[in-house]
Amino acid sequence: MNISFILHTAGRISIILGMFMAILCFGFTIKKKNSSTLALIYSILIALTLGLVLMVMGRRKKQVSLVNRYILVTFSWFLIGILGSLSFYISGHIPNFIDALFESISGFSTTGASILTNVEALPYSILYWRSLTHWIGGMGIIVLVIAVFPMFKTSGYQMFSLDASGLLNQKLKPRTSDIAKRLWFIYVMLAALLVTLLMLGT
Repeated sequence: MNISFILHTAGRISIILGMFMAILCFGFTIKKKNSSTLALIYSILIALTLGLVLMVMGRRKKQVSLVNRYILVTFSWFLIGILGSLSFYISGHIPNFIDALFESISGFSTTGASILTNVEALPYSILYWRSLTHWIGGMGIIVLVIAVFPMFKTSGYQMFSLDASGLLNQKLKPRTSDIAKRLWFIYVMLAALLVTLLMLGT
């Protein structure tokens, strides 16, 4: 098992998740300063710091075995589940860590299940982060990593297909990073269009 590669790549994923929290989530909630926003700041710092530590501990490698790719995807899902749960747990709105972890994984996997009986009762910052986990999960965090950091080269297709099972029925000819970028571009454009329509309808 190539632990060095797994740690390095998991660090990149942690940094990307922290950047999503900082740019897309924190940017919209900074005006509503409360304990929940502070919990979000702590979560961002933890995600970015952990990502840097893991990258320093690990080492980049272009070609890895299939076993290492499976381990990486599994470990990455476990990692983002924990990082995504921090805002719920630190803010105290989901005081049980297992429940917070369930809520986070439910979002990133777009399962839709929830332990919350009244979702709208959450403060704006936490509610926005919960919604964002579902949005990120709609495409897949590994696909996002390949789009932002095209580091997998020959193993990119396998990594892509491991996280996006059912999305591809056959191997496509363009580079994996190009496919991921195009899919994310379409995804973001559709999301922006729907947000615009919802704003016009309110």
